[in-house]
Amino acid sequence: MDNADRTRELEEQVLRLTAEAKASAQRIQRLEMERDDFEKKYEEALEKFKKSQKDLDELEKSMQDL
Repeated sequence: MDNADRTRELEEQVLRLTAEAKASAQRIQRLEMERDDFEKKYEEALEKFKKSQKDLDELEKSMQDL
């Protein structure tokens, strides 16, 4: 294998690794967006749960007062 062949081989390897790195970066970005969406939905669900729990506690208290 001469220098030209080795250079071509290395250039192909660089291109392949660059493409893999870009694909990985896109996957990471997509996963980060999914995580952010999940965290937002979790926070919303938690707030709804807290409100429901508060409403339930108030209902139980009013029933005890009867």
